[in-house]
Amino acid sequence: MESNDLPTRRVHWRGDLVGDASGQIAQILDEAAENGLCELVLDIAGVEMVDSRGLSQLIGLGLALQREGGRLTIANPKSEIAALLAEMRLDSQFEVQEP
Repeated sequence: MESNDLPTRRVHWRGDLVGDASGQIAQILDEAAENGLCELVLDIAGVEMVDSRGLSQLIGLGLALQREGGRLTIANPKSEIAALLAEMRLDSQFEVQEP
């Protein structure tokens, strides 16, 4: 199935992806499930910092969406964050759309 065929929702992340973001990630996932969402575009243009726990939360969100037949796209990461995602090969788990 092409991503263009999937219903899409864009979420603009507020704040950094550090520490325990699980509450916010869980809320995003719950909303996605309620709306029958298949593709989630998480716009992180304002994110300055991502730590290991934040990365774990992104991976969990991507896997949860994949289990339901959906997908996660990370949009507009700062160049340092995009480089980190590529270095950790996370760009193979979900799409990364650079600005």
